[in-house]
Amino acid sequence: MTLIKKILLVLLLSLIVLSLTYYVFRILNSNILNTPTQSNVVLEQPLTYVIFGDSGSGDDNQKRVAKSIGEYCKEVTCQSIFHTGDIIYDKGITSDTDPLFVDRFTSLYDSYNIPVYLSLGNHDYDGCETCYIGAVVKQSKNAKFPSTYYEVKVRNASFFVIDTEKYDKTQSEWLYSNINNSTSNWKFVLGHRPLVSTESLHGKETFPGKEDLRTDICKDTDILFSGHSHSLEFNEIPLCNALQVISGGGGKELRAQDPTLKDNGVFFGNTFGFVSLEVYSEKVIINYFNSSRELIYQNSIVKE
Repeated sequence: MTLIKKILLVLLLSLIVLSLTYYVFRILNSNILNTPTQSNVVLEQPLTYVIFGDSGSGDDNQKRVAKSIGEYCKEVTCQSIFHTGDIIYDKGITSDTDPLFVDRFTSLYDSYNIPVYLSLGNHDYDGCETCYIGAVVKQSKNAKFPSTYYEVKVRNASFFVIDTEKYDKTQSEWLYSNINNSTSNWKFVLGHRPLVSTESLHGKETFPGKEDLRTDICKDTDILFSGHSHSLEFNEIPLCNALQVISGGGGKELRAQDPTLKDNGVFFGNTFGFVSLEVYSEKVIINYFNSSRELIYQNSIVKE
């Protein structure tokens, strides 16, 4: 073989090697670019809600909790807020223009610019309970109270707001039907009186319709949110799928835990504060904050 042919053969082999090297590099580089990394994976952002109640005292404790809720919702961008009842102490409002509604609700919570969905408590029934529908229209831009019981649906979650002061057959049938026909992945019920509490005054209390409520929610509901007990609690409901979350530290004087009921609860906070709910596709996180916005307890539910 002549020298020229040898040179040409070497050049040809070199070109082949370079071509193969480039081809392999392109394949490897393409795989690297298409592999998810920490920098380009999009993490799911939750929808965040605040739940609080037993607030309408008008004193500094209510104002501190209201301020903390406002700061929290500004920081995390709350979707909406739910009130678990006893909006105005001690005897509700007397008319839909009662100035107490402005003093103990609108002046504190309208600044959030977030919908605040209301439910009625026993102290609201001590006044003109039907006046709240007019009061939210005439005296608030954020409060929502279309009826004494109603549904709020956002994406994959449904909130069924109920009236535990008049939990009659009509309401029971409405709740049971709507829960069972709901296509939402998460189902929450929100009403003033709890099914399970370890608080000293209301821990052993019953109310008309309590057992019907238990039957209506225990199969397909994830969480029952309540107030009435002046505390922050996380409890299991015996023989029930639903968990009990109590957020009754909105401003009225606190009550201690009943020592005889202590073993029935999971968490008891004898403090003013509120609860937040972070809703993801397949999990929810329940956060408990005191009035200084310090996290004092957290729990979660994961859908299997």
